[in-house]
Amino acid sequence: MTNDMVEFVSVCRISEDYNGRIWLTRIADINDQQLSVPYKSNRSTTYFENRDRLYRNDGPSQVDTIGVWRWTATPNLNDSETDYVQSFFVSDILPIRVVVSQDVKSTQKLIESLKDGSVWTKPYICDTLFCYERTWGNFIGVLKSLLSATNMQSLRILPIHSLVFPSRAATFTIGMIRIYAL
Repeated sequence: MTNDMVEFVSVCRISEDYNGRIWLTRIADINDQQLSVPYKSNRSTTYFENRDRLYRNDGPSQVDTIGVWRWTATPNLNDSETDYVQSFFVSDILPIRVVVSQDVKSTQKLIESLKDGSVWTKPYICDTLFCYERTWGNFIGVLKSLLSATNMQSLRILPIHSLVFPSRAATFTIGMIRIYAL
């Protein structure tokens, strides 16, 4: 690629550096409604499409929030070898993190293990589907929404969801919610 403008839509995690500055860390890019590993060219610098971290211009600011940002990198007016990045929060795409429990084989055990804390995961700030794999590619789980109570004891009232992954890289819809899976 040349030093022209690049534009991406990326799933990012809000992080903080050792100076306390807030960044967007690219997790995945969204192309044609599919998730992909963040695109990187053979360019030797970490500018433009090769960025791992982006400047946060708007949207949430709490560390460990997962969200989607549309971002552009244009040549810097003072040095065209470097870039000027702008990011824009995309509020109508809400990622759902999928956490697969390897040791659980029933919905009741999944709910019990979530309540007693034996299924633990880093508390990223996004909706999370906790599930187990019933058969290869067939998952059963409970959706823990950011809008529901933060206490795992409330899981009993959450709906049970079933997903069938036709491949390990796919897009799914639960009700009105689109899920992107790598």
